[in-house]
Amino acid sequence: WSAPGEAFPDGLLVPSLIAEWAAVTPTATAVVCGGDALTYAELVDRSDRLAGYLRSVGVGPEVVVGVCLPRGVDFVVAVLAVWRAGGAYLPLDASYPVSRLAVMLSDGGVSVVVGVEETVEELPVGRLRAVLLDDPRVWARPAFSGDPVGDGLAYVMFTSGSTGRPKGVQ
Repeated sequence: WSAPGEAFPDGLLVPSLIAEWAAVTPTATAVVCGGDALTYAELVDRSDRLAGYLRSVGVGPEVVVGVCLPRGVDFVVAVLAVWRAGGAYLPLDASYPVSRLAVMLSDGGVSVVVGVEETVEELPVGRLRAVLLDDPRVWARPAFSGDPVGDGLAYVMFTSGSTGRPKGVQ
């Protein structure tokens, strides 16, 4: 929706831009998926609450967080929360073979996984910290406040592995 040639504001991070937009148009629709929708105010509130929880379990700059959620509003909330906390996200598809997920978790340097019980229960998380969005304790935590932490790594994606072992790209 930007005008052609409009420059992206220098020094602003995506979470800050979303927060600014939420301050101007809090009741405007920010995310829609199927029958679920969030306003900008709801998106910022939910992502800040999750970011507060993520910070409490050690997420900060350069910490990779696996996000194992189906496409939808919760996935957007989780990604925004990871960025607010300063971390980078690694999308995980629960339908992948366990062996591929194990490689992604290990090689991706994941320390925390965000999901719901249904998506995380089959993951080979071992000693990784699982943050379950269907656990009310996650949402009871105070919201993260202040500026997003850092401007480093945003995400890790893995190649298909069609020519051998999948490789993570930062």
